[in-house]
Amino acid sequence: MAVDARGYLTPVVALGGSFAEPGSPLVSALSPLVGVELHAQGYRGASLGTWSALALADGVPAAYRAIIVFELGGNEGGAGADPGVVRGVHARLEADGAKAVWVLPPVWFNETAGIGAKRRAMRAAILAAGVPVIDSGFRPTVLELAADGVHLTRAGAERFAAELAPKVRAFLNVRWKRVRYATLGIAGGVALAAFGLILARRP
Repeated sequence: MAVDARGYLTPVVALGGSFAEPGSPLVSALSPLVGVELHAQGYRGASLGTWSALALADGVPAAYRAIIVFELGGNEGGAGADPGVVRGVHARLEADGAKAVWVLPPVWFNETAGIGAKRRAMRAAILAAGVPVIDSGFRPTVLELAADGVHLTRAGAERFAAELAPKVRAFLNVRWKRVRYATLGIAGGVALAAFGLILARRP
């Protein structure tokens, strides 16, 4: 597992549909906030089954140590919003040792009719699949969308990226996780020892 000097998993790729395509305003806005170069390798207009097959055929997962999946559900006709499909794609993405995390689709009130329902269905499927996730923290809200009512403007992308950035950094920061879990382990050991002493002193 490759990490940089700060303990971040690298290199990192963004996969999915148009939200992760090369030149994506969302990936462009997120990369400097995270402090790691995020390579955008999404496929515009592609469903979950299509972009994952294309990425695997192109050898993308094998070339990266961390994968951020932007499957926001807009290209799904319903079949892809299935927990079993999500689990299968996740397993294939991680088959060469990379770590993958899925950005949960948010809900935006001002989307084109029908897109919101697709996003909610994909969100439910990802959660039911039990894969690692990043939640934007967005409640139903209005975000700056392009004229098509589906994609983000640059301002909308910057706002969405600001919500995601702390959680993406936490996902990538392997060293922080090791220190945190080690600290929790020490604290747990101390607590158990103290509890043992209390029991030993009881009559």
